[in-house]
Amino acid sequence: MVTLQIRPVPRRRWPLGLCLVFTLLIVACGPGTLAVAPAPPTAMASSVALPTLTITAPPRPTRQHTATPTATVKASATAPATATPLTSSDLTATARPTPWPTPDHPLTSEERTFLFDELWTLINGRYLYEDFNGVNWAAQYDPYLARALAAPDDERYYEVLRDLVALLGDAHSRFMSPSEAIDHFALTQNALEYGGLGLYTMPLPDGALVLQVIPESPAARAGVQPCDRVTALDGGGYWGDGGEVGTTATLDFYRPDVGPYSRTMTRETIDQVLEVPAELLPWPDQRIAYLRIDTLWVREAAEQMRDQLARLSAEAPLDGLILDLRSNVGGWRPTLQSLLGSFLPPGTVGEFSGRLESESLSIPRDDDPPAAYLDLPLVVLVGPRTESYAEVLAAVLQAEGRAIVLGQETQGNVETIFPRRLPYGARVWIAEQGFELSNGVALEGVGVTPDIYDTTDWTRYACGRDPQVARAVLLFE
Repeated sequence: MVTLQIRPVPRRRWPLGLCLVFTLLIVACGPGTLAVAPAPPTAMASSVALPTLTITAPPRPTRQHTATPTATVKASATAPATATPLTSSDLTATARPTPWPTPDHPLTSEERTFLFDELWTLINGRYLYEDFNGVNWAAQYDPYLARALAAPDDERYYEVLRDLVALLGDAHSRFMSPSEAIDHFALTQNALEYGGLGLYTMPLPDGALVLQVIPESPAARAGVQPCDRVTALDGGGYWGDGGEVGTTATLDFYRPDVGPYSRTMTRETIDQVLEVPAELLPWPDQRIAYLRIDTLWVREAAEQMRDQLARLSAEAPLDGLILDLRSNVGGWRPTLQSLLGSFLPPGTVGEFSGRLESESLSIPRDDDPPAAYLDLPLVVLVGPRTESYAEVLAAVLQAEGRAIVLGQETQGNVETIFPRRLPYGARVWIAEQGFELSNGVALEGVGVTPDIYDTTDWTRYACGRDPQVARAVLLFE
């Protein structure tokens, strides 16, 4: 077998003055602002609890900027200049994290204008690209405000705001209605409740790949397994299993090495708690662990990973780890830093920069968690669905000489988005920062280039027969 060649990890000096970001549930060292670089819920590995938030973001070519007129802030008699940013305390409670109560009545014209002005002004002042990604932002105010005020109900009004933000075309920035903001908050707490069947999936061109089956859910009782593929829902396309509790759904599946099957199930209230799957691979004379992290949105992901590694190494030390990020489309920066801190010593490993501020991506000097796996040989699996902070995770481990990366190029979609609270419980996520590695390499529009290319479509194989995992095992001595 081939020896896994991993360079020694250099000890880096800790720069004075860096914030210990683990003291805040934020990703920026700024004044109480929460920032993340996930792929948006429209690009997340399909949490079927949110069927409207499961569309995969399309691959994007390297951005070509064109100059547009500088946008000017429209005057508003009621809207403040900036919205209230989210703080760490907003993310520790289960209550709605909003500065304004959600109204118990349809929004008035004045309230619609207030919210619209707040949204437009925030993007005008904070968006990462000064040319607004080729959009004449100033020219959008009047026609979109007219559309928003003419919307027949609040849902149609929110659709107009979504359309406005979508003009930016960066696959990260997006608007959330109050109900969407509440659901997303529950997802980040790993405490999402929804009416569904208990499937956590990744979108595919012909359906979806089952990543996790929630224990004791209808899908679990029906015998659905990870690595099965969903091919149809009630005879049509599959966009998620969510629906009203008590309704039935017939899903068609395909199980590799077995064949097609169908199950009719009744939707129940699902308490979605996502895990970090891990196992010790059956390889002679070596203890090689396989561990998959499906999302960095769950803030306990790093803790779950360390617990799994401790379990797998309880009898004897591990000889290597395969870290699978092929289904991961990003999440919280604190989760990213905590994962990096498990494999790297304290120091600076990259730089986030935007129109308003720049800051380092740092590994905190923190004994909890300890960097217990600094010398553990590591192979990271990536692919076209690896996005955002999952790309940053793989790229940093590669650039710091800590891991070999195997698979295909990633999305190159790594802008950091900051959630900004809006009136009446709404929220906007704005791309405000780009990212460069410590060697000066920018990932946006480029992605992670694997050390070893492997274009095998791993989604077509049964669990335990993944050819990319088998190839990764061969890299360990």
